[in-house]
Amino acid sequence: MGTIQIQNLTFGYPDQETPLLSDLSVAFDASWHLGLVGRNGRGKTTLLHLLMGDLQPSQGTITTDLAFHYFPQPLPAQADTMTVNAVLLAISAAEPWQWQVEMQDLGLPLTILDQPFGTLSGGEQTKVLLAELFSAPAGFALIDEPTNHLDTQGRAQTARYLRQKQGFIVVSHDPGFLNDTTDHTLAIEKKQVALYQGSYGVWHREKTAADEREAAEQGQLKKEIKRLTVAERQRESWSNKTEAKVSASADRGFVSHRAAKMMRKAKNLERRNTTAIADKEALLKNVDEVEPLTVPYTPWREPVVLRANAVTVRLAERQLFQPVSFTLNRGDRLQIQGPNGIGKSSLIHALLGQLPTSAVQGCFKSPKGSA
Repeated sequence: MGTIQIQNLTFGYPDQETPLLSDLSVAFDASWHLGLVGRNGRGKTTLLHLLMGDLQPSQGTITTDLAFHYFPQPLPAQADTMTVNAVLLAISAAEPWQWQVEMQDLGLPLTILDQPFGTLSGGEQTKVLLAELFSAPAGFALIDEPTNHLDTQGRAQTARYLRQKQGFIVVSHDPGFLNDTTDHTLAIEKKQVALYQGSYGVWHREKTAADEREAAEQGQLKKEIKRLTVAERQRESWSNKTEAKVSASADRGFVSHRAAKMMRKAKNLERRNTTAIADKEALLKNVDEVEPLTVPYTPWREPVVLRANAVTVRLAERQLFQPVSFTLNRGDRLQIQGPNGIGKSSLIHALLGQLPTSAVQGCFKSPKGSA
């Protein structure tokens, strides 16, 4: 297996004032199951595209003997109407039997090869593309958010599948999935990029402990900064009053001499305070502050939001699920649960009026409309 060496890499997008990644140096082995973690917007996907060569750093180097393969793969423009088999032939360099083996390992029936790709659920599409990714004759997998459309069973099945593979980098916000699939973690944090030997749980424990220590230090630093700032303002106020006295005094020579001496002392203290404040503010660095999520909305005034009676969906001459009936009242939170491909998203699309009327059976009503 090969290695990946990143040296002094810096990258930023044209509209960014500061680089997204700055002076990054890290090395890892291609046999690792590496989890790439960090807050949204920190540069996880950007780093994958830098490895792929889709983006170029403004400085620094990436040295490797590996050929990278990225998930999710770009698809043909007409992929939704093409059969799964046709899509795979269009994007894959592997032989059909190779991705068929991978599909079976992921629990996919080979009968879906003749279905239009667009009729598959999001989870089924994810598994098809993962099967293609690992059927490549040679290469190292870069996997970006594979769990977005997977149900609970699909996530567990995909985790078992990935554990059997040689090495990869995976980006995910699912802690359980990362714990089940990774043995190293690269964390893009607020002020640093850190490599950990261990899964998400190891990183999270160490990061939480570090954050708690730093938060305690921040509390003391902020108090000290406030104290120094108040002291500086008091000295500035004294200086201004002294200047006023000098202007008004009859014995200006004596007062000016004394004031000049005191002001030199005040200026020296001011410089020291300014330096101390800047030094202490620089230490407030790596603890993430999470802003509360707010969503503007118009409250629903009717007691009943939706009534559904014997609703089901038919796609490609196949009924996806047995007819369902339910009433959704104001304030209710309804969970739609079922395996990938059963029709959860299709039910939502039907309720939103986004499917042809010929594909929807049954009726549903709300105070604002009916079908």
